[in-house]
Amino acid sequence: MSIVPLDTLARQRAAAVLYREVFAYADTDHSVNPKLLQGLVDNGGTALGVFTADGRALGFCYGFSAIDASGLYHYSQATVIAASEQGRGLGRALKHAQADAARALGARSMRWTYDPALTRNAHFNLDVLGGVGIRFRHDYYGEPGTDRVVVDWPLDPELAAAAASRRVRALADASSLAASTDVEGRADAAGVVVATGADVRTISAPLDGGAVAPVHRPALGAAIAAAMADGLVARSCGLDSRSGVSDGPTADLPPARAVYVFGGR
Repeated sequence: MSIVPLDTLARQRAAAVLYREVFAYADTDHSVNPKLLQGLVDNGGTALGVFTADGRALGFCYGFSAIDASGLYHYSQATVIAASEQGRGLGRALKHAQADAARALGARSMRWTYDPALTRNAHFNLDVLGGVGIRFRHDYYGEPGTDRVVVDWPLDPELAAAAASRRVRALADASSLAASTDVEGRADAAGVVVATGADVRTISAPLDGGAVAPVHRPALGAAIAAAMADGLVARSCGLDSRSGVSDGPTADLPPARAVYVFGGR
């Protein structure tokens, strides 16, 4: 598998076609075009893809450099994988290739957003890659149902080691919280359970095919927003064995639940 820049019109057009196919967008507001990709390639952005021998795009990602009070970071706008290639590690390979390109541009971290109700994706972002959920944005794209969590993925080795250490501590605190007889989880009408300790908070919700069911989305979003308003960040999203992944403090929960773990910054 070779990951190459989207630096030709043919590659850019193939990426735009894949984008429309994967997301089934009919509205032209939701589109990627060759002019945008060429601009990113030439001006501090990233645009990378994987193609078949005949030029069909199997996956691609694109992003741009940005800056805030913490310094220079790279914002990954999207990683798009053909349906036939999903679950084969292509998304992870593209993310790491984009991270290498971002480091070369001077970025110390990479950021992107994800839908917090898509718990398999949350697990990938937080537990597999080692990102940290730093902010919650309600209806991020100005439309209902577009709640997002902003992930910060440390690229600097020292920052990455510190984030990994804090994740281990948060998971240990969450396990202690789950075993405590002094703390009871508070469940709302939608079945979202929040448990709070001294330095940790867990939020669990029922799953539906690997994602939180639509009925639980508002309650989950409100719980995540409250945790972040209290200064906590998302360190993990554990999925139970019925979801195909086992990680985090899920042993004592009913089947098919996701467990977010929040800890200090």
